[in-house]
Amino acid sequence: MGKIRKSLFPDYRGFKGEHVRDLMDGIFKNIPLVFEDDLADSLDEEGVHAENETVEIQNLNQEWLCAYLDGNIDFHANMIDAYLDETNADSPNYDLFYRYFRRGAPTLKRLLLACIDRYPSDPALLNDLAYAHEYAFMLEDLANCYRRACLLESDPEGFAELAEGYFFNTIPDDFDAFYDLHLLFQDDPQKLAIVEYLLEHLGLDDTEAPERLHAGAMPDSGNMLA
Repeated sequence: MGKIRKSLFPDYRGFKGEHVRDLMDGIFKNIPLVFEDDLADSLDEEGVHAENETVEIQNLNQEWLCAYLDGNIDFHANMIDAYLDETNADSPNYDLFYRYFRRGAPTLKRLLLACIDRYPSDPALLNDLAYAHEYAFMLEDLANCYRRACLLESDPEGFAELAEGYFFNTIPDDFDAFYDLHLLFQDDPQKLAIVEYLLEHLGLDDTEAPERLHAGAMPDSGNMLA
């Protein structure tokens, strides 16, 4: 399927070549990293501002979602459409949504997983889940969602985008998504060739990455949907 929307958050697409090596080296050496990403800095500042200021609810959709996210009402399937409508608006209420992401709200996790169940191959939704993971650890859920998306995606370009997202959104946890995808698609020559191409294109090679990364946490694949 095509993309539903752009993600609310900065993603992995700015990292190429030597930037990837810098990212990996910083992670493995456990040193702080400074990214030249003005958008990420801007979002951090806005997120702090949102925590310190009263955030205005602008419409009934947002009021309904906030009532759920605050734990005042139960989840309803129509909230999936409400969330997608709000985040895909011309001018989303960023501060309102950042507040719940930064709180690590469990209700937000359920909402995002419900959205992904409906649109499992949408990279923007997966990126939102990855951002939520930064504040409420859910590596197993994130990895399983990316595995399912990669299994379901039949378009080579779409698969390549998902594989890149899987790698960049899990490498901060010392997790090697490319190694995982090697195992998952060892009997699928086309998808395996794309994974190997990405390793080369991103400034890695297919022997170095597994050697350096595969010892990291490996989420349980028992929930993976075939």
